[in-house]
Amino acid sequence: MTLTLRSTYLRFRKGIFAQGLYNGAFLPVKGWLQPYSGWVLLVCSPIVLFFSGYYVFLPGAFAPADFIFAYGSVFLFLAILLISKTYQIIVKKQTQVWYAPKELDFVSDLDKFEAMTVAAEYKRTTKQRGPAKKVEDFFF
Repeated sequence: MTLTLRSTYLRFRKGIFAQGLYNGAFLPVKGWLQPYSGWVLLVCSPIVLFFSGYYVFLPGAFAPADFIFAYGSVFLFLAILLISKTYQIIVKKQTQVWYAPKELDFVSDLDKFEAMTVAAEYKRTTKQRGPAKKVEDFFF
């Protein structure tokens, strides 16, 4: 899951740069350690995944149930990906299922998201907050 999220962020970042949208106006907030944390997690996630079920590969310790428990999510994810891409090609007749960074859409419905953000921020700032909520707002 983390691998997917981090690779999604890196793809988003590549599209933002390709379209020249990487500025303070379009992205007002930048995550700490980005994009380096994305690359670190992209490299470390497969290592952690492998070692989360390392005991399956020890001599004489292989059990099918343990292997499925440790690595079944990988096969499930790959099956869902393959089925969805096949559905796009066969049923929806889409010839392009992967998009180049310059073709990614970052501006459709942007005004709706900005309106939702303004409404949520107004609600957050006008609501009375206790000391615990102020500490939570500081950290999150």
